[in-house]
Amino acid sequence: ERMVSVPDFSGMHRQQAAETAGKLGLYFLTAGNGEISPKVTVTGQSIPKETQVPVGTTITLEFTDMTARD
Repeated sequence: ERMVSVPDFSGMHRQQAAETAGKLGLYFLTAGNGEISPKVTVTGQSIPKETQVPVGTTITLEFTDMTARD
């Protein structure tokens, strides 16, 4: 079974995350803000960066609109 290192998805928008995950053979689920926008970026991930996982692993990525204000 081939293993890959989980990248740091922090700050990536959805397209960047999809391309990065795809190149490594990883999948991701979206949590948080579901909008597809360059302003909506990854603020958390379910598997820490640099963790070795099998190809085909699914990671949950938390997306947040960084322009939103409380």
